[in-house]
Amino acid sequence: MKSHAIIFVGESENLRAHALEYAKGLNCLRETNCGECVSCRVFESGNHPDTFFINSTKQKGIGVDEVREQIVMPMAVKPFKYKYKVFIIQDPLTPQAQNALLKTIEEPAPYGVFLFLATNTHGFLPTILSRCVVKRTRGEFSGDADFEPLAQEIMQILETADLPQAFALYKKIEALEKEQLKNFLDTLYVAYGKKIRDTQEHLNAPKIISDTKRILSQNGNAQLALELMFFKLTQRSNI
Repeated sequence: MKSHAIIFVGESENLRAHALEYAKGLNCLRETNCGECVSCRVFESGNHPDTFFINSTKQKGIGVDEVREQIVMPMAVKPFKYKYKVFIIQDPLTPQAQNALLKTIEEPAPYGVFLFLATNTHGFLPTILSRCVVKRTRGEFSGDADFEPLAQEIMQILETADLPQAFALYKKIEALEKEQLKNFLDTLYVAYGKKIRDTQEHLNAPKIISDTKRILSQNGNAQLALELMFFKLTQRSNI
């Protein structure tokens, strides 16, 4: 691990996917972000005991009380099972909250990792910023409004789909041309990113979709790749 505190900066859905992949990889038992070991599978189910998602309950941002209750106090206890305790801080922190967190970042436990999500670094105090590594994510995915209804329809079907129903979803997109298919996958990626933010479910969806997009860019078998993608997206948990 290169740093115990990282600020992921970029487009909201894209940077969240990068942070999730990074967090999953930290506790991967094979140290390869394999997606197959117990830790990776538990992470993808949304129930990883040593990964914490920190959100604000107030409009002005994460406050001092939330930092103490959701970060400082849990950090005092060693990881439940895995190597690192990972705190994914998804909303801005007030200046007072950043000051309350400062000592924890200055003198971190060896198992503590903080991942901040931000569209820019302007809201961070210099004392916090100086103790973090900034990773700027590329905007590889952008949704297309024309495909939003189709993406939402497919997501809804996948919530309860069995194997034949998942494979049959290919029929809904088989007529799309190459560029249209790319736009559809981008839109589905963004839609799942929003669902992760709201429900903390389907944490494996961004990687599944990006892997499918990569296979298609290499001229892989489109039907096989897409049918497999739909099947994997029905699996909330592989535990």
